[in-house]
Formats: sequence, C-alpha cells, structure tokens
Amino acid sequence: MQQCFESFLKSNVDLNTDRYQRIKDAERVLGDFLANDEDIKKILLKITPQGSYKLKTIIKPPKNNGEYDVDLLIHLSDPVEHDPTYYLELIASRFNNSDRYKNITEEMDKTRCITIDYANEFHVDLVPCIHKDSKEFVCNKKTNEFEPTDGDGYSIWFFKQNSKTKQNGLIKVTRLLKYLRDNSKEFETRSIVITTLLGSLIEDSDTTLDLPDLFTVLMKRLNEFLSNYESPPSIFNPALRRENFDRHWSNDPQDFKDFKKFISNTTENAFRALNQNTSFWNDIFGDNFCSSIVSVESNAALIPLGNYSHKEELGERNIQDQSSYPCEAKIRAGLYWGRENDKVINRRFKENIGSNRLISPYHWIKYEIFTNAPEPYKIYWQVVNTGHHATEEKGLRGQLFEGTKQQWERSLYTGKHWIEGFIVSPSNTCIARTGRFYVNFINDSFPLLN
Repeated sequence: MQQCFESFLKSNVDLNTDRYQRIKDAERVLGDFLANDEDIKKILLKITPQGSYKLKTIIKPPKNNGEYDVDLLIHLSDPVEHDPTYYLELIASRFNNSDRYKNITEEMDKTRCITIDYANEFHVDLVPCIHKDSKEFVCNKKTNEFEPTDGDGYSIWFFKQNSKTKQNGLIKVTRLLKYLRDNSKEFETRSIVITTLLGSLIEDSDTTLDLPDLFTVLMKRLNEFLSNYESPPSIFNPALRRENFDRHWSNDPQDFKDFKKFISNTTENAFRALNQNTSFWNDIFGDNFCSSIVSVESNAALIPLGNYSHKEELGERNIQDQSSYPCEAKIRAGLYWGRENDKVINRRFKENIGSNRLISPYHWIKYEIFTNAPEPYKIYWQVVNTGHHATEEKGLRGQLFEGTKQQWERSLYTGKHWIEGFIVSPSNTCIARTGRFYVNFINDSFPLLN
C-alpha cells in the first residue's frame, strides 16, 4: 500500500519538475529585478522562499483551476524610519513602472504583499520583511502597522517535526490533505492552518510508521483535536507564540464545521481501509487511487506459509503431549499502535483481530490466553516466523518459552506466521493448547516472493 500512496502522490499531487523549474526561474528573475533597482538594492538583504514552496508542501492545482501561489519574503533593512505602507508602495511602484511587469502586478486588495500574476500558471506573492532591532516584521497596509514574524523559525520547526517521520511522511500527509481540500471542495481551510495542525500532532513514536499508517493516525489525532471545539480554535505559530493564525480560518463558521465533518469521515474510511478492505482508500482519494487494490482477506490468502522445520517440539522441552486435551484454551488478539507502556497516550488500541488477518507493518499485537484449566499451571508460548524476509533478517523464531497470560509481538517480517499457547500442568503435561493463530504481514521494504 505504501507503493500505492507514493504512486498517487507522484501522478496526482506533487508539483512536477517543469513547474518547479519555472518557479525557480521566476524567483531568480524577480530577485534580480529588485536587486538592480537603485533604491531597493541599498536596503535589500536577501530574498527567501516562504510558505508551501519553502516547506515542500506545494501541490498541483486542481484541474479546473490551473494556478498555484508562491510566496517570497523580501528581507529589507532600512536605517531610515518609514511607515509599513511605504515598503509595500515602494516595491509595487517599481513593478508598476516596468513595461515587463505593469500589467501583471496586483496590489489593490492585498494586505501584506504585492502579487505578480503569471496568468493561467501561478502567481508570486512578494512580502516585504523589515529587519529592525534584531527582529523581523511584515507590513500590514490596512492597519499601517508592523506585525512580528518569525522569519525562518516556522520552517525550522516544521522540518524538525518532519524528521520524526519516515521518508518525509509529514510533508507527504500535508500534501495529501491539501489535495483533498482542493479537489473535494468540501472545506476551505487555509494551508498554514492545515500544516500547523498536522505538524503539532507528530509524536516521537511516529518514526516507524509507513505512509498509510501515518496518514491514518494523523487523521485520527486531528479528529480528536477538532472534536473538542464547536468553533475554530486559536492556532498559534509554534515558532512565535504571540502570532495567532486565527485570521487564516475562514470567516464563514460553516467552514470549520465542514472541516470537522470531512476529517471525521476521512478518519473512519482510513481505519476501514487499513483493517477491513483497502477499497476504502478510493472513498478518500477517488477511483484512480491504486487500481490494483484488493481486499485484505484476498491478500492474506495469497501469502503462503513458509518452511517451519525450525520450530521446537514439546518433547524437546520435556513436555508430554497428548492426543486429546482435558481442558480448553483460546487466544484473543488486539491490534495496537504501541505497547501499553509506550508514550502514545489514548491512541494505543486499534481493534480486536481474528486469525489469518493481513496486518500493516510496525504495529503491536497483544495476545491473551484464556483457559478453563484449574490452577496451578504454566503457560508456554511459541511464535513461529516463516518466509524469506525473516530468514534474511535472521528473525526466524520457533522456540517454546514460558510466559504469562499476555504476550506482545510486533508486525515486522513479510510472510505468514503464527503464535500458539500451551497450558502445562505441574507434572509437565500439556493439558490444553490454543491452536495456531495466524497473522500475515507485507512490509513494503521487502516484497512478497513467490
């Protein structure tokens, strides 16, 4: 399923190389234009990417609207005191007086930027950023006030959060949610709010999650967060706590309700896709998502049981087996994001599972044994891994070991495996056994071999 997500991102979500190059070219040309202006070059420090372009969360525009936006921060340091509107007007005047840019420069309805509109392709928002007293400020034309900004602080925070995920998982989930916003038309929440919410929900334990699992767990956490509010909550800049992103919520209260509803439905479908039938991914991303997906039951049936000649027999432990057993024992299993002692508060349990299920990698499974055997007795467990993956990773297991009524195991190796529990009397006789409880894993890092 990881491959399906990556393929969908590449073909439907990610900005292609040609478009990225056109953005880079525009950044260079606009920068040269400002740097060559006699007045601006005296106070110009640098020009840096900002927003989705800098965070690498920029995506293709929807098909019915081919334009996307790019933000550039124009860093200025002026020894002369001027009002905020001065800097916006200064930059706007240079473009308006240029034969090349005068017909594509927009400033009338802009509060903090000047826009260069490359019609039917993309537009660039130029945002003056004033450096003074070791702080940085953007200019609000409507209020004629300097507003504190964090410069590179936000991107440093975001990339730190992204580093806690596997293969840029946070960046990819952010792109996917923005894609869903643009193409579903069911909500209009601004990108900065989406990005901040998702980034703030990342935990240190997410580093092992593949993209389908990370997408699902972040939707679940986001759903839990949003369910606490009836109106848009305050979202603060994690790099500049005094900056509130409230202005980026839609003025329409209905949009917040729409966002909540969408995330709730997406969370439900994502869990169904992981644990019941992968076709639920189509309910989220559309009919063109991974045309080869099949049900988890079909996938499980296709996974063969590997060689298990390495498993230990009861007699090798001097445990006497019987042809029939006077008592009964059975296994119940639960799928978890993490073990009970792991720091994944209130998000550990996913669902109870039956034998022979296909399970995503890097989850934890808690097995519990139930028996009507009279005490005292000992409990033995046997975990049998099979297949090429476990063999190559030197992860084959088959030994009997004494344990308790609970046994935790992790989904790691591609293949079909089983666990079995044994109830052993004080005389070292097996008086009950659970039978094999099968599990199936497909780890994207090691495909299933025929």
